[in-house]
Amino acid sequence: MIGANNLCVACYNSTDNSPSTYAQLMNSSLAQIYHSIPRVRVNVLPMFNITQVYYWSQTNEYCKRIWRLLDECPCLSSHSSTETDRRLVNQNAVEYRSLLDEVVQYWQSLNLETFAVTLQPFTDSVKIINGILTSDFDCFHPSYITHGYLGGVLWNSMLLPPDQKPTNVTQILTEGLEFVCPDRNTFLQ
Repeated sequence: MIGANNLCVACYNSTDNSPSTYAQLMNSSLAQIYHSIPRVRVNVLPMFNITQVYYWSQTNEYCKRIWRLLDECPCLSSHSSTETDRRLVNQNAVEYRSLLDEVVQYWQSLNLETFAVTLQPFTDSVKIINGILTSDFDCFHPSYITHGYLGGVLWNSMLLPPDQKPTNVTQILTEGLEFVCPDRNTFLQ
């Protein structure tokens, strides 16, 4: 789940944070892992639309003060950020996900025996439904509860075939998580 920091400055229209640069850097990072670490599987989680974290924070007085104080994500929270900036962040998030799919498909098409890249799609459509999902400290990063669920859903996703992988972690957060227990016929997917 790489890209939030890039999205936080996407409104500045720098090529350093453009979707194409993001895809190139992800591809380069995967190539470096491939050449540096023998026998590895990389699980990739798409970046969701982070603007919803900002909108949720605006419903809580503490979070509004923290966002003004920390300026964690300039395109969302700086005193000069606008709705246009937030729309641009969301547009970039959509493009990041699309290009990330292409990067993952490229690595999968190589059919390498000792290296695999797998897209775990459950973070693609995260919806911030309540304050429990964000940190009590900065109202931006995931809370410990969210980290626990993300870890559990990642576990399940790694053990399920592509057509059964969870695609909506928010639904799992509200309905509960049942762990997949591997047996001798289960393998990473």
